[in-house]
Order: sequence, then structure tokens, then C-alpha cells
Amino acid sequence: MHVGVYGSGYLGTVISACLADFGTPVSCCDTDSTRMVEMAQGNICFFEKNLKEIVKRNVRCGRLSYSTDVEAFSKRAHVVFLAEDSGERLEEVVLRIARRIRLRSAWSRRFPSGRPRSWSRR
Repeated sequence: MHVGVYGSGYLGTVISACLADFGTPVSCCDTDSTRMVEMAQGNICFFEKNLKEIVKRNVRCGRLSYSTDVEAFSKRAHVVFLAEDSGERLEEVVLRIARRIRLRSAWSRRFPSGRPRSWSRR
């Protein structure tokens, strides 16, 4: 299963590096092309113990890739994590990715819609 992480801030970088280090193929996508190139080269601007080495190792192994092409990213990923550090553009990002994701059978509704009764009482 291929995982997509949209966002290259602290949250997206840590999530994508950890998932890739567990052996999962991960694509990280963002609109900032300079940041994507830097990340792919292992130039991480965040401090987290061993993060730089984990990113470099997984890029070298081919488990972690970086891209600015949202369409290719959306087609390739089976699961997408939205890891935007700021909530300002979150609605725009969600709509942008949702327009490009092809519906798969995994997205079908298997649960009844609505809220649980316990939520309604509060």
C-alpha cells in the first residue's frame, strides 16, 4: 500500500519519514518546489533526533519520494494524510486533493451515517 503525505512542514516530514522507515512506500507532496528538492537531498530544516539520517536512508532506498505534482501524487497514493502545519489553507488543500483522487471501492460507505446517540445528548 502506497501512502501519500501532503505537507512538508514538521508534521509531514516526521510522519513521512517514520512511515517510510517502517518499510511503507511514501510520497510526500507540497507546492513549494525548493523545499521538496531540499528534502529529497536530506536538507531538513527541523530538528528531531536522527530525522536527517532517516530521511536520507529512505530516499536512498526508494521508500520515500518528494514531489510537487498533486495529480500524480493523488493517483499513486492509496491513503493520503493531510499534514499541513497551518490551518489557513487546509480547506483549499482538501478540495484540491479530493478533486484529483479517483474513487476506489475502499472509499465506499460501510457504516450508517449520522451521529451516535451519545453525542446528541451532550
